[in-house]
Amino acid sequence: MHDLDLEPAPGGDVRAGLVASSASIVWTAVTSALAIALGINARSVALVAFGAVGLFDMAGSAALVVHFRHALRHDVISHRHEHIAHLVVSYGMLTVGIATLIASVYRLTADSHASASLTGLVTSAASILALGYLGTSKRRIGRRIPSQALATDGALSLIGCGTATFTVAGLGLNNAFGWSWVDPAAAMIIAVTAIALATVSLRRAD
Repeated sequence: MHDLDLEPAPGGDVRAGLVASSASIVWTAVTSALAIALGINARSVALVAFGAVGLFDMAGSAALVVHFRHALRHDVISHRHEHIAHLVVSYGMLTVGIATLIASVYRLTADSHASASLTGLVTSAASILALGYLGTSKRRIGRRIPSQALATDGALSLIGCGTATFTVAGLGLNNAFGWSWVDPAAAMIIAVTAIALATVSLRRAD
């Protein structure tokens, strides 16, 4: 590895990034699997999209854990590790956006109805707080290190927070008023946002 690939690592900030990424893995591993299972059962694109965002957030966080552990062991930031983590997060965000957009269009054209479940609503509601906090923390720490990969992963967590918000609103409105279009429409908004952010992030990674 060339010297130009390395720079001194701010230990305290890197450790904070490691903690945030590890906490993100634990949270998303549980809630994403639950959300996808509940979303399939309830035919909710927004709920499945929320779970999918979490899975890719988890993959990005895992890459960041490897990156930050390496930095702490060697007291340097590897630009190669940073670049790899950035690509994992960005492509994950792009994949979620495209898949969610396709599924949302299908739901709208097929006029399929989603049903609300108490567990799904509670999971999504709790995730609004958890992912909002994690996403904000990752972006703040990412700017301090600096780590564009961590900041982008923070944006992915905030997309998960937004997806959870739309999921609660969509399922609640459908359950109360029978507005079945709200769920896929909300998922489409998240999808377009994810695609746009991923595109910008990948341009920065070049």
